[in-house]
Amino acid sequence: MKFRKTIFKSACINIITLAVIIAIALLLTSSAFAAEKIFLDLPESDPFYPYVNYLVKTNLIQGYPDGSFRPADSITRAEVAALLVRAGKLNELAPVTQTYSDISPSHWAYTTIERATYAGLIKGYPDQTFRPEAPISRAEACALLLRLTNKPVPYSPLDETIIDIEPAYWARQQIAAALQAGMFTMTSKNTFEPEAQATRAQLARGLAIALNMEDSLSPVGITAGNIRSGNHIAGGADHTLFLNSGGTIWACGGNMYGQLGDGTLIDRYSAPVQVQGLTGMVLVTVGDFFSLALKNDGTVWAWGKNESGQLGDGTTTDRYNPVQVPGLSDVVSVVAGGVHSLALKKDGTVWAWGYNSSGQLGSGATMDSYTPQQVQFLTDVAAIAAGSGHSLAVKSDGTVWAWGENDFGQLGDGTKAHRYTPVQVEGLTGITSVVARREYSLARKSDGTIWAWGQNYLGQLGDGTKTDRCVPVQVLGLSGVVSVSAGAAHVLALKGDGTVWAWGLNKNGQVGVASSSYGPLRLQGMTDVEEVAAGERFSLALKSDGTVWAWGENYADPLADEIAMDSFSPVQVPKIINSIIAADSGNNIGLGNGDSITITFSVNINQPPVNSKAGVDALINFGGKSFGTNYSGTWTDANTLVLTVGNATGADLAVGDTITINAGVDLKTAGGISYTRTSSGTISGTFGKAGVVHFTDTTLEAAVGAALNIPVGNITETEMLGLTSLNASGEFVMYSDKIKNLTGLEYAANLQSLNLTNNNVSDIGVLSKLTNLQTLNLSSNQISDIRALTGLTNLQTINLGNNQISDIEALSGLTNLQTLYLDNNQIINIDGLSRLTNLHHLSLYSNKISAIGILTGLTDLRILNLEKNQIGEIEALTGLTKLQNLYLSDNYISDIGALSSLPDLQNVSIENNPINLDPDSQAIGIIRALLSRCVIVDY
Repeated sequence: MKFRKTIFKSACINIITLAVIIAIALLLTSSAFAAEKIFLDLPESDPFYPYVNYLVKTNLIQGYPDGSFRPADSITRAEVAALLVRAGKLNELAPVTQTYSDISPSHWAYTTIERATYAGLIKGYPDQTFRPEAPISRAEACALLLRLTNKPVPYSPLDETIIDIEPAYWARQQIAAALQAGMFTMTSKNTFEPEAQATRAQLARGLAIALNMEDSLSPVGITAGNIRSGNHIAGGADHTLFLNSGGTIWACGGNMYGQLGDGTLIDRYSAPVQVQGLTGMVLVTVGDFFSLALKNDGTVWAWGKNESGQLGDGTTTDRYNPVQVPGLSDVVSVVAGGVHSLALKKDGTVWAWGYNSSGQLGSGATMDSYTPQQVQFLTDVAAIAAGSGHSLAVKSDGTVWAWGENDFGQLGDGTKAHRYTPVQVEGLTGITSVVARREYSLARKSDGTIWAWGQNYLGQLGDGTKTDRCVPVQVLGLSGVVSVSAGAAHVLALKGDGTVWAWGLNKNGQVGVASSSYGPLRLQGMTDVEEVAAGERFSLALKSDGTVWAWGENYADPLADEIAMDSFSPVQVPKIINSIIAADSGNNIGLGNGDSITITFSVNINQPPVNSKAGVDALINFGGKSFGTNYSGTWTDANTLVLTVGNATGADLAVGDTITINAGVDLKTAGGISYTRTSSGTISGTFGKAGVVHFTDTTLEAAVGAALNIPVGNITETEMLGLTSLNASGEFVMYSDKIKNLTGLEYAANLQSLNLTNNNVSDIGVLSKLTNLQTLNLSSNQISDIRALTGLTNLQTINLGNNQISDIEALSGLTNLQTLYLDNNQIINIDGLSRLTNLHHLSLYSNKISAIGILTGLTDLRILNLEKNQIGEIEALTGLTKLQNLYLSDNYISDIGALSSLPDLQNVSIENNPINLDPDSQAIGIIRALLSRCVIVDY
């Protein structure tokens, strides 16, 4: 039987069927989900998250009723048409004529498809069809997004190494422009896969960037709430910060004022130390002896020197550990000047604190401020920068504004007068980013050119002269620049091809060549670079393989006798000893016969003889401990030494002891620069042996190692206790590399959040040990037995969707659960849920459930999804008075009287049920009553 559907229009809302809302979930928003902006299958660490978040915040997209976004799903041509109409804010009046033979006026997307066609956003096929249900390809998506920008497509040469786009391919130019603008990315180094289906996540990225374009089709930056992830390295006067992929920060260098944030005043030159108490960080920046960092929740943290209130905590007390800057939230970017700080909030306002002798805080006065205050007369800002005594801002219209000290024309307004509130920099438009350092300024245009102004006595403006400039001049011969960083008087520019260019002061080799230059010079041998950072008199580069390279001044390093005092060409930053790991052949507690220690170095060793105990002793100092009475060594390669115990009598070397390479050992870098240790030098590392966790699954071990920032093979049981959150999703992992075995995870006893979605896990027994878990995502695996979850009583959120589960009794004692997804399983009996009285969100979509009587006691439920089951009776829902969203489609329900007793109901779906929908039926009366309350009804 096919049921007739009648649509009513109430005075307060136009009723749109929920079936359409589900079908075009990318397109339409629903008040029921207005507060749920974070999707269970799209964590904040996902690279697509900022783009999806932007589109959600601008009310362009929304997720599915089960709280998911499904980023890897495809999207149809009809759905894209509706999205383009919504994004373009086009009037959806129905056209007079029908354009396509396969789209009739009764089709749900007829109006939007015709409107998108009329506006020139989308086109059909030569046979006059539109093919609305066909998935859109990556090439089509590029073309459509470029049409949405309504800007001419510039000529963009396509990389000749791309092997799957022929010269005559119809969308070759559109793909090249989309790649240049960042709308889409390559699928591999040499392929784009133009005919592959575009995913929802990929389209979200492209749309977010398309809506934030300048005329040149270069992205200005998404300003509606996006935290600016970046700045993984930052160099200051004498210290450096490194932000790793796990969101922790590491620091090295001078520490006179606590600027390293490790709780001490001890300088750290031989190896970085971790900044204490910070996780989830997305950006680092340094000033003169102080540091700032931005967290992924929009808060700002500061530590180090504070004599002028530059830490913003309301005091002038130096801080050796990070403190939160009070009164700041929703921050998307932060920069440190000489002795002042700036923060950009998502609403486009700028806030400043610290030293203010030249008006660099933009307050209209010169009084220091120990807490953040808003910069006057400045809104709609997209980017910020800070110099020693001046500040810069880029507005969303591409203009640049400046305030503060102006002795050398660094404000760019044609004068040398200080400005206590922002003034516009002359002659600049189309600017995407700015940089300031000391007494000069730089700006990057959307075309990849660099413009500079201010002090120039050392050639730091790159215009071929040493003349100060009060208005911007173009840096000579540079284009295609993607980022720029400035030191005291030298500049680094990174081009899109991964090469590095530099100019300015070169006394200490910071330009990376043997002579000074007043114009840009390319650094030889530096390729595949992803980020550059200029310190006062030194330079750093982060390469795509994760290595850090440095050149320039090295005056403060006590190990500087390893190489020339200053380096005029980049050298890899050495750790000296990477690891010292022992293998216990007999599982004995101490060292035994046949046991070995492997020492790996970051630099090559000029391999002295180690084939005897005497040879080893000449090289290694065991710190007064014994390695036994007989042992020898073998060099397995240029930087790996393996020591093997022959007789372990008297051995007492233990975990945590220090092994030191003796003075006088010849070392050399991988680049061939030879140097010799002096008698005062030491190269030490900590011996690790017992407690190394043995993972069966290499993909799981890699995920844990990345989260802990520890190399695989070296993760100990003690270190596993520091793991509180793990995202090991297999969403974008090849099938053969998906996680199958969870052995080793049992040592993560303090784990609170675990995401294992989209893997091949079937046995979850080890999870029984993780009693501190609060959030668990096991969706899309091969799980049938969930008894291991029985004792995990701290769990608040579980996703077990898309598995093979039939018995859920193991969940009966998890009374702290608030959110539970059991979609697409084989569940018949739900009696095990009767005690879960704290549930707010329960999804049982697509199972085999018929009896729902136990739901009577779950009176805290707000969202309930029972679609695609075998339910005939819903009287048990009568008492669930807090329900806001109820999904009952595709069941055997005929009586919907229970819906009348749900006062908070906002959305309900009852489609594809045997309900009498005659105009005078009881069901239609109930539906009318719901509509009069502004409830969205899909029937």
